[in-house]
Amino acid sequence: MTYMDEEKQVAKDFIDCKIPEYIYDYDEEFNKKHNLNVDTMEYYEALFDYAHCILDDIPLESNFSLALKNKELYFLIEQQNKNFIEQDFGEKASKLLEVIAKYKDISI
Repeated sequence: MTYMDEEKQVAKDFIDCKIPEYIYDYDEEFNKKHNLNVDTMEYYEALFDYAHCILDDIPLESNFSLALKNKELYFLIEQQNKNFIEQDFGEKASKLLEVIAKYKDISI
């Protein structure tokens, strides 16, 4: 599998982005408050795995791919992004999701 240079740049930009604390630090109370049925770190792991697949020109695979089907996480990322020092994390994640959706059956 070969991905375009622009797609690889999107993957690299995501990998280089700092992980927000609300994703990195699993917080059961945070998940309950936002009605999440998935660990936010699993969502990040799926994106991270797919980004590496794109950079390595291999088919998209991740043990955490089910996390990408949680619609609440998309909304949460955008809302939390407003308060995070890395203001463009949500944008980088969204761009990567667009690339993933081009090759994988996920709805964004």
